Amino acid sequence: MCHKQLRHFKAALAGACKEFNSPAKKTLLEALCKTPALHVELLCEQGFTALHDSLLELLKARGKGPLQVYLREIHLPNMHTKHLGHNRKAALNLLQVLTPFSPTLPETLQEETTLEGFLGLKHTPIPFAVEFRVLNTQLAGFPQGTQTASLPVLQAILEHANHPVSKVIILENRATYLSLLAPDTKPCLLILGAGYACLGLARSTILTQPGLEVVYQGDMDIDGFLILSRLRKKLALKGVALRSEKMTVATFNANLHLCGQDTGKTLPAHEVLCLEPAEQACLDILHGRRIEQEFVQ
Repeated sequence: MCHKQLRHFKAALAGACKEFNSPAKKTLLEALCKTPALHVELLCEQGFTALHDSLLELLKARGKGPLQVYLREIHLPNMHTKHLGHNRKAALNLLQVLTPFSPTLPETLQEETTLEGFLGLKHTPIPFAVEFRVLNTQLAGFPQGTQTASLPVLQAILEHANHPVSKVIILENRATYLSLLAPDTKPCLLILGAGYACLGLARSTILTQPGLEVVYQGDMDIDGFLILSRLRKKLALKGVALRSEKMTVATFNANLHLCGQDTGKTLPAHEVLCLEPAEQACLDILHGRRIEQEFVQ
């Protein structure tokens, strides 16, 4: 954030303080102050009042159902939607912060990771590519080393393999993805989850093959358990059971000397987690601590 932007941002917030006459405005202001770098451009373009009114207008419309239009087709009296398009992450964050003030909205919207998904907008699909490795390739005739392909291409590779893959392991971090050894002698597909991006795997039928074991292993921190919970929910809708590995209290305690701080991160207030008891127990003992996946023994 440059000095000029910061001055404008502070001026906008100072003006907002004079308009502290509703819980929604107070909540919005607190969100803006918490992460100013994320929201500065959106606020400076619109001003506090126009931003507040436009966000509530969007929530009101979304409360009636998915909008089913393109973003630029939405008419807001006090805001041009191109500014939302240029600041999608900031707009999504503020809409989720204000969701409690629109009781007709489903709680699941707190889990949406895109502005289009939250508002139920039309959008041009972007091909979702994944980075993958196949262990025990000498048995299956798969391409060697790490590969990147769209989901349809990866699906075709799996369908034409000499030996079927029996297990898929989704790994949050690259270091573990590159160094993990084969758990057994059967062909095993490793997919680099790359954080929340792995939720896009639920769009495909790759993980729905009969008899396929699907595993997720991520950081033992709030984000790791949120990713696990959200991916499990999405896959469950397709009849796929997702289990985790090395995300338990026993694993956490065994690696306690590698623990780092995870300050400032909290769980979304209205999100219902889909965790197994052992996973929930691990989440419950974090208390601002984290162990990254690549450090786990």
